[in-house]
Amino acid sequence: MGFVVLNEYGAVEIITSELDIAHFVAESMEERGHKATIILFSESAPKE
Repeated sequence: MGFVVLNEYGAVEIITSELDIAHFVAESMEERGHKATIILFSESAPKE
């Protein structure tokens, strides 16, 4: 999973790490005046 983002300088950034995606989303929300809380989780259940 990943995003291709056109940043404020007109450059393309490819974001693939979950943590980088969460950071990007949080920054984007905060720039618009919203608080951001990001919760990362795995889709696979732990094996017992």
